[in-house]
Amino acid sequence: MKTPHVATPACSASTGCAGRRLECAKRRLPTVAALVVALASTIVMTFAGCASTGGIEPQAKPLAAAQVGLAENTAANAAAIAPAWWTEFGDPILSGLVQRAVAESPNLRASQARVVSALASVAATQATAGPQVNGTFEATRQRFSANSIYPPPIGGSILNTSVLQAAGSW
Repeated sequence: MKTPHVATPACSASTGCAGRRLECAKRRLPTVAALVVALASTIVMTFAGCASTGGIEPQAKPLAAAQVGLAENTAANAAAIAPAWWTEFGDPILSGLVQRAVAESPNLRASQARVVSALASVAATQATAGPQVNGTFEATRQRFSANSIYPPPIGGSILNTSVLQAAGSW
């Protein structure tokens, strides 16, 4: 059975075909927008590649300490900070607090443990720079069935294989 061919009427504003064109345009819009964005990005990147970097060097220069009213920092006038600087205040409470904080601080113990661990890692890493000798030995005993794919003399026998390897490096 044949289906009759129905001709579509010519589209005009009065027949409502404008809605179909609008839907087609809506479907094409993301594609067109992506192409426009890609083209604009390409143009911007092309012009950015042609930009000159001449004349944009920093103009700032360091000032001398005397220009800003500070004394020159020399070894002669720079006072060394004592390892127990808090004792210079002469406050026994402050000294007691610092001693207690150093003795009971879990953070300091954890830091000390991390330092010990890091030193062990450094020692292990440095050990690889010295001479090394490595060796392996492997032994295998295998029995081949007399009814297998291997013909005699392998089939029905027991074979021993062994490998000894030694390596040295500096």
